[in-house]
Amino acid sequence: CHDCEPAAGAAPGGPVYLYIHGGAFVFGGGAFAKALGARGAEALGVRVVSVDYRMPPDHPFPAAPEDVVAVYKALLETVDPARIVIGGGSAGGNLAAAATLMIRDRGLPMPAGVILLTPEVDLTESGDSFRTNEDLDIILKRGLPECNALYAGGHDLADPYLSPLFGDFTRGFPPTLVQSGTRDLFLSNSVRIHRKLREAGIDAELHVWEAMPHGAFSRTGTPESEEVNAEVSRFIHRVTRGHREAANKKLVLDMWHNVINGRDYARAGQYIAQDYIQHSPSAGQGLEALIAFLKWELGEGPLTPGSYELTRFEHVIVQDDLVQLMFQREVADARQPDRTIPVWWYDTYRVRDGLIVEHWDSALE
Repeated sequence: CHDCEPAAGAAPGGPVYLYIHGGAFVFGGGAFAKALGARGAEALGVRVVSVDYRMPPDHPFPAAPEDVVAVYKALLETVDPARIVIGGGSAGGNLAAAATLMIRDRGLPMPAGVILLTPEVDLTESGDSFRTNEDLDIILKRGLPECNALYAGGHDLADPYLSPLFGDFTRGFPPTLVQSGTRDLFLSNSVRIHRKLREAGIDAELHVWEAMPHGAFSRTGTPESEEVNAEVSRFIHRVTRGHREAANKKLVLDMWHNVINGRDYARAGQYIAQDYIQHSPSAGQGLEALIAFLKWELGEGPLTPGSYELTRFEHVIVQDDLVQLMFQREVADARQPDRTIPVWWYDTYRVRDGLIVEHWDSALE
């Protein structure tokens, strides 16, 4: 396989797109698979692991989906499955769906989502568009029965691991994005698997572009291809959002536990960006200004603050990159300095690339 990242780098703890190239099951490996992985990483802004799977005639079914499962299992050693999305185009879409069925049936943790781009999920090619879109599709004029037979190696084409359209999705399947075009020879594949997923109660999206042939007009360089990439990126971030939100929540709570309540200012850089912005007139900007402010707040500066001990949060609200903490703290009463009063405090943090980059606070007596 080929492990690819965008030139600007991938976010630590961000999504991982396990991508499977197309090519009628018989071509598209090697340098081509690597190039597709690199291009996908740049277009989507995430880490892409492109599977360079074995192909017939030397390695017919089930070699290809087994290779995908093997790469997925290797990823699980270092990556939470809630961060992984499996996807591919054409034959790669078939293998993405088939490998996910294998993952489910073998009791492995399921990926966060599946992406099927103009997928060949029915090797019997029984759908309506295999007839109605003949000669309309400028990429595929006819079906691919010879390639399908070579790949199947004598197995029944209706086997769900060969034709995922015939799988049992009532036993569970990840959220799925399906893409096609009105002139795609495989349009029926997309429509039918979307309906089957929906009938099984699976979260599934179907996106069909006007006049688009099999494989899209181009993976980059056209308005439609950019729209496809935007939908794929949106979907990847949607289905991995739960993991990202949990990680953001943990980061903020750990910062409070270690840096604020633990008074361990040396560890602040583990949680807070150097160019951190505090939206409060009292704190200034940047990590060093924040540390100085905390020392003052916690009684280690030249001024005497109110108590800032925290025992528990009443509420923790997380939405994408924002984490809001609601808690009570005792602060010095400006009118009677010898006593404190309880104040409700709201702290909101923005997390980006695994660090706190912004902070807002407000209080209510």
